[in-house]
Amino acid sequence: MKRVKVKFFADLRSLAKREFLELEIEGAITLRELLKRVSSEIGINLEEKLLENNRIKSGFMILINGRNAVYLDGVSTLIEEGEIALFPPAGGG
Repeated sequence: MKRVKVKFFADLRSLAKREFLELEIEGAITLRELLKRVSSEIGINLEEKLLENNRIKSGFMILINGRNAVYLDGVSTLIEEGEIALFPPAGGG
């Protein structure tokens, strides 16, 4: 079993009611599968919140071991272990 740490930032942290969630996974899973699993653990549909038409919604950023998932294989990116960071759109002015 390998460990994955999912970190929540800004509004996502408030929705998840925690800073992070650690999961154990067997083998590799896709980002989409990981989001489903995290959703069931925290009781929030992260797929609905973060994804649209099988892609990461504009403004949201998902880092997989420090690399932006958009520049990898998007929701099909395989995750074996490490750290996933979930960021909502930045605001301010």
